[in-house]
Amino acid sequence: MKYTVIGVMLSLAWPALAQASYIRTEAYATHLDHQKIHISSTLTQPITKAPPSPLLSQPTTIKTQTLRSQALFGFDSYHITNTTALNGLINTLQSSPVKTITITGYTDSRGRISYNQRLSEQRAQSVKRYLKQKAPQHRYLIQGKGEQNPVATNMYLWGREQNRRVVITFEGER
Repeated sequence: MKYTVIGVMLSLAWPALAQASYIRTEAYATHLDHQKIHISSTLTQPITKAPPSPLLSQPTTIKTQTLRSQALFGFDSYHITNTTALNGLINTLQSSPVKTITITGYTDSRGRISYNQRLSEQRAQSVKRYLKQKAPQHRYLIQGKGEQNPVATNMYLWGREQNRRVVITFEGER
């Protein structure tokens, strides 16, 4: 026997249902020989607690910190030479409810696009490796953006220095 459901009268407003002492659902189905069948059910046991809504879950905060590449790496390198800025971040990370840390590397527009892309990924990976050693309880994601999204002009030295950066984004519960 096959039935085709035409309509169901059920409200999906869980907070309202949690206050109800019973729930009644009704549906109509049509049998293959076109006879209309009425189907109903009643839940008489009260619902004690509504299921948590994923849309109403704990809001997250996002904080971003930008570190200039000159403060971390030598020119045209992904080996960390100065850990002062990263050590300051580690002290914050060890006592915070941060869940996910996204590390994004950027370069200036000098050089080949493919080289800059690879260098930005390697710099992000170096920062991830260092932070993960000191604060392993977090989830780390990396991405390299190469010369995308410049924050200053690449025509002058001062602008290229600003574009060579690592952006660290912290996401966690409030």
